[in-house]
Amino acid sequence: MLFRSFPCIITILPKIYLEEKSYTKAIDLYQNLIELNPKEYNNYKILSELYFRKRDYDSASQILSELIKIAPFKSEELLQPIEQIIEKVPRQATIRTLYSNILFRAFKPLEGCQEIEKLIKYHPNKKSMAIELLKEQNDAFPNNPNILLLLSDLLIESELYTESLEYIQIMIQQQPCFLDKCLTLMQKIIQYYPKHCLALEIIGHIYFQQENFHQAFYYFEQCIDESDQPEELNLIELLNPIQENSLEPTQFKAKLLLAKIYTKSKNPSNALTLIEELKESEEKVDATLLKVTILNKNETYNESLQEIQSLIKEHPYHWDIHNLAKSTFENFLTNSINKI
Repeated sequence: MLFRSFPCIITILPKIYLEEKSYTKAIDLYQNLIELNPKEYNNYKILSELYFRKRDYDSASQILSELIKIAPFKSEELLQPIEQIIEKVPRQATIRTLYSNILFRAFKPLEGCQEIEKLIKYHPNKKSMAIELLKEQNDAFPNNPNILLLLSDLLIESELYTESLEYIQIMIQQQPCFLDKCLTLMQKIIQYYPKHCLALEIIGHIYFQQENFHQAFYYFEQCIDESDQPEELNLIELLNPIQENSLEPTQFKAKLLLAKIYTKSKNPSNALTLIEELKESEEKVDATLLKVTILNKNETYNESLQEIQSLIKEHPYHWDIHNLAKSTFENFLTNSINKI
C-alpha cells in the first residue's frame, strides 16, 4: 500500500539502494513491485540485473524465464542480459536452455540450434529435453534444415532410429540439397544398428536418385536379405529398366537382385529365368548359389549337388560355396533317410 500511496518512493528508493549497493533491499523492493504489478516488464528486467550484480545467476535466469512468459514479443531485448549471464556461467543448463528458446523466438533458428548443440556438449543428459524443444520449433519453423538435422541426430543418439528417419525423410523430400548430410546421418544409424531395413532402403534410394547404382544396389541387397517380403520394398519397378539395359554396367547385379526378390517371394520360375541369364556373367557364383537354394527348397538335391560340384571345381576356396555344400549334403542325407 505504501508504494501505491507514495509512487515517488518507487523512483527514489531503487537509486538509493543501488548507490549503497544494497542489492538485497533492492531485490526485496522489486519483488514487491512485481507482486503489485505482475505484468510490468521493466521490473522483471531490473530484478534480473540485481540478481546478476549479486552473482545469483540462477535467480537472474529464473526471472528472465518468467519475463519471457509475460512478454514473448520482447525476446530480442533479452538476448544481451542472457549472454551476460552465460559469460559468467557458460555451463549452466537453465540459462543455455532459455537462451536457445529466446533465439528461436527471435526468429534465429540457426543460432538456436547452435546453442542446443552447446547445451548437449556440456549436459549430454539433456537430450530428451532438447528433442522436445526441437519438435516444438519444427512446428514453428516447418522443414527448417538446421532443426531437422539436429533433431534427427539427437534422436539417433537416443537410439530412436525409426523416429529419426521420419525427419530425415522430410528433409530428403523438402531439402534435396542436404542429401549428403542425410546420408551421413543414416550411415550413423547403420553404424549403431547395421540391419535397420528402413535406413538401408532410404540410403539405397538416395544413391539411386544420384544414379550411383553400384552403391544403391549394395544397400538394396541388404534390404532384400533382411526382409521377409522383399516384393513390398517396391524395388522391382526400379530394377527392371536397369536389368533390361545392356549398356548399363550394373545390369547383371540388377538381374541378381530381382532373382533374389522372386526367390523370397515364392516366384522361383522368374528367378530361375534370370539366373540362367547370369551364367556367363560376373554374378555367376551368387546366381548359382541362389539356384541351389531354390533346388534345395524343391528337394531336388541331386541337381543342386551337381551345381555345387561344378562351382567347387572353379572356386575351390570360396567359403559361401563350401558352407552351402555342407548344408545341402546334410539335407540330402536327412531326406534320403526319411524316404527309407
